[in-house]
Amino acid sequence: MTTEIVAVSSEPVDEASKLKTEMGLSFPVLSDTTHSVIDGYGVFHENEAKGRPIARPATFVIDPEGTVRYRYVGNDPRDRPSIEELLEALSR
Repeated sequence: MTTEIVAVSSEPVDEASKLKTEMGLSFPVLSDTTHSVIDGYGVFHENEAKGRPIARPATFVIDPEGTVRYRYVGNDPRDRPSIEELLEALSR
């Protein structure tokens, strides 16, 4: 089975591209300025202190049929699932 990693940002396309470059990411960083994906997956950060709409840090494993098989929504940018937890979710 092939696994694909994609990031979604609330930033405009140029800012999302800049983020990808600055972080040295090898996977796509998509722009969701209308928040349709962020809202659709229920990860909108309602109490963002910076006063602009962003997403909570979240990780999803979605199967080829579009079913969410794993969901982790963090409280801050450092709150992420462990590699072991992700590998376990992918193996199911």
